[in-house]
Parts: sequence; C-alpha cells; structure tokens
Amino acid sequence: MNSEAVNRNRKRAGFWATTIAVGALVAGIITVGVTAGGEEAEAEPLPVPAATNPIIADPDGPHESTIWDAQVWAKDAFGEFNAVTHHGSGNALIELPEGAQAGVLTARNTGDGEFALTMRGPALEVTGDQPVMTTGAYQGTTVWGVHNTADAAYLQVISDGDWSVTIAPMSAARVMHSTGDGIGDTVFLWDGDARALNAAHHGNGEFAITGYTEDPIATVGITTHRGPYTGTIHLGSSPAVIAVTAVGSWTVGPQ
Repeated sequence: MNSEAVNRNRKRAGFWATTIAVGALVAGIITVGVTAGGEEAEAEPLPVPAATNPIIADPDGPHESTIWDAQVWAKDAFGEFNAVTHHGSGNALIELPEGAQAGVLTARNTGDGEFALTMRGPALEVTGDQPVMTTGAYQGTTVWGVHNTADAAYLQVISDGDWSVTIAPMSAARVMHSTGDGIGDTVFLWDGDARALNAAHHGNGEFAITGYTEDPIATVGITTHRGPYTGTIHLGSSPAVIAVTAVGSWTVGPQ
C-alpha cells in the first residue's frame, strides 16, 4: 500500500467503541533532554508473556479465515512494515522503521522515575501522540498513529532505567472474538459482531477501552471511571483495533 493510501485510511480512523476514563493517551511536550541511546536488535515476538498480558480468544468464535480477515484489514488500513526491537538504558531517540505510520508498541521499563514514549515528527516536533506516560516499572502494549495530527518519524524514550520497545505493524496485534483478559495496557484486533459485553477492572487507576476503525468518528458510548469497575460496554461490528488502558487486571466477556 502506498503512503498516500495509508494516510487516507488513517485519517478516517476514529473512536469507535467505548472509552472508560480520561487521559489514557495524553499528548504533551516532554521537556527532558533527549540523548542518543539504545541498541537495535532483531525483532522479538510481539505478545508479552502469557502470564502478564494474555488475550484469550473465544473457543466458539469465528474460524481461522475470519481471523485472517481482521489481520488483512489491519494491513490495508494502517500499512505494513518490518517489526523491530530496541533495547537501551536512559533517554533515547529511535527512528521509526521505513514505512511505519501507525502500529503497536510493546514496551518494558525497569526505572523508578518517569517513563514516557512520545511520537516525534521529522523535526522532532510533537505529533500529538504519546502512547505511554507513567512512573516506575512498566510493561504493556499500546497503539500509535491513529489519532495524531502530524506524521511521526521518531519515537522518543524518556527513562531512568533499562528498557526495551518493539515497534510492530497494527496487524501484529492479537485477535479477539468475544472474550479477553489481561493485566495492564493491551491492543488487539476485534473480530466479532456488534454486542454488549461485561467489563471488569481490578486496578486503582484509569481504565479505558477505545476502538478505532476506518469509519468516520462514531462514539457508541462513554463511561468515565477510575479504580475498580464492573459494567457493560458496547462494541460495534468488526473489524476494529481495540486499545485497553489499565493499571491492574481486567476482563471482557459475554453477558
């Protein structure tokens, strides 16, 4: 897919499902200085260990051909590029892979201070996209490139410890049909029918579920909550990219 087609598809992407809480992905200007750092390594598999961030597909869900439909859709809507993993310590500025205009970031951090992942433009300008902004140790998967106002060329890492980050295309996200659970931030491809689902969060921070499709902006419902939560969310028909922002464990399943 050429870059113009990718940009056109990405600009059509919008909020689609349910957002629970505010401030999951906050754009901002990082004032800490950037230093070159980090070493590039061969790409690792995108999913983090199963005990940390599993997405459990419904065993009664669609067949494999439907799963591939969601992945093919993600490639067409958000583009393709070769995944790459970087390791480093302290602050760093990472050039994005060739052709990368949207995708998922799987990151780990061992520092005690600020940990931030911010997308930067060709002149290091803020793009309006900050997938991660937290303090202390972190492990999770977030989405980037679906709501920024400018094209990204670099990923800025702010950390006072050791870290690793995998930059992968959107199609590398796991597929979910109707049931999922995990701990912390997760991204998956929704491949189910429009339905109401039960959602639960057992952490003390923000809990957000946000969906992105190729359709014009359409928010099905918004619920604001912080801390433990049990309620109903409404997901539209697939395919879509679903980003979960959570501090603790969470589950999504049939009513």
